[in-house]
Amino acid sequence: MPHPAHPLPLHPGLDAAQRTPGLQALDARVLAVLPREDGHWDVIVDDTPLYAEGGGQPADRGQLGGAPVLDVQRGPDGWARHRVAVAPEVGQRLRLEVDAARRWDHTQQHSGQHLLSALAAARLGLDTVGFHLGADLCTVDLSRLLPPERWGELEDAVNDVILEDRPVRAFEVAADAAPAALRSRDGAPARSGPLRLVEIDGVDLNPCGGTHVTRTGELQLLMLLRGEKVRGGTRLSFVVGGRARRRAQQLRDREAALTGALRCPPEGLPEAVRRLGDDLKAAHKALGQAQLRVADAEGAAMAAAAGAVVLAEQGDPALVGPVAEAAARRRPDGVFVVIGPPADGERPFFVAGAADAVAALGPRLAGALGGRGGGRGGRFQGRAPAGAGLDAARAALGLP
Repeated sequence: MPHPAHPLPLHPGLDAAQRTPGLQALDARVLAVLPREDGHWDVIVDDTPLYAEGGGQPADRGQLGGAPVLDVQRGPDGWARHRVAVAPEVGQRLRLEVDAARRWDHTQQHSGQHLLSALAAARLGLDTVGFHLGADLCTVDLSRLLPPERWGELEDAVNDVILEDRPVRAFEVAADAAPAALRSRDGAPARSGPLRLVEIDGVDLNPCGGTHVTRTGELQLLMLLRGEKVRGGTRLSFVVGGRARRRAQQLRDREAALTGALRCPPEGLPEAVRRLGDDLKAAHKALGQAQLRVADAEGAAMAAAAGAVVLAEQGDPALVGPVAEAAARRRPDGVFVVIGPPADGERPFFVAGAADAVAALGPRLAGALGGRGGGRGGRFQGRAPAGAGLDAARAALGLP
C-alpha cells in the first residue's frame, strides 16, 4: 500500500500556484500518499501548480498523472494535499495540470474583490468584513450600510480603475518589514516568517495568498448585482470578468424576451410590468367575486335538498369550502359535506353545519376516506387520498 517515504518537514514556502499563477502544468515527485476515510487518497508532491483552498478562494481542479484531482487542501504541515481516487506510488514523477478555466475565473473574482474592497474603503469609508467566492456570484460584506443610490458610484469607481489597466503584483516581505497598516495594533508583526502581499498600483496593498491578475485590465468588467442588509452592514453581490460578460448577455436576452412579450421598448418595461400587475390584480378580484356567486348558488341548491345530511362533489377545489359554508348559512340545522376533485395525490373535503353533528361526522368521514382533518365551531376540513370515492363517504355519513 502506498505510504509516506518518511515524515515530511514543514512546507518551505510558496507553491508554484502562488509563485507563478499563470503556470498551468509541471512535473513533480510524489512525496507521500495518505489514505482517507472516504476511500480516496491525499497525494503530496514536492511542488504543485494547483491552488489549495484558502483566503476565500476555492481550490483548483485539474489532473495528477491523468487522474482527476477532486480537491486540494492545505494540511497542518503546510503541504498541499491533492485528493484523488487512484493512488500513485511514492517517488513517482507525475504531470500536474490545472483546470485553466476554473483557475482564471477564480483569479478574476478574487482580484475584483480586492479592488472593490479597496475603493469601498477609500471612497466611502466602508471596511470589508467578509468575502465569499461562490460558483455563480461573489459577495463582500461591508461594515456599514451603503444606500442603493450609491452602488453605481462604487461600481463606476471600480470600472474606472479596470480601464486604467494598472499593474498588479504579488511579492513577499519579511513580516517585520511589512507596512505599519498591515501590522497588529501594537505595531508588532501580525505573523512570523515571510508575508505575501498583493499590490494594485496606487490603489491597494494587502496580504493575500490567492491568485491574482497581473493588470487590472484583465478584470474586464465588474457588475454589482444586488445589495442586502446584513448585521447592520451591506452585503453586495457582484461578478467580474467572464462572469460579468455572461451576465450582461443574459440580461440582454432577457430584455429582448420581455420587450417581445410585452410589445414595448426597453425603457417602457417598468410601466408595462406595472400595468400587467394591475390587470392581474383586477382579474383575481373579478374571479373571486365570480366564485363567490357560484358558491352561493350551489350552496343554495344544497340547502334546498332533502335530508339532514347532504353530500355533493365539487369540480373546483377553490369552491369546496365556500359551497359548504353557503349551504350552512341558509340551513344552520343541517350538515353539508363537499368533496373536491383529486389534485396532487389528494382530495379536499369540507363539512359545515350544526356544530354537534359536524364534530361527530367530520372525524368519521376523514377516517372512512383514509384522510386527515380538523376543525371546530361547525366547520371541519381535511384532505384524503386521491382515490377516495363517494361510496365510502356515503357509508360514513349514513346516506343511501
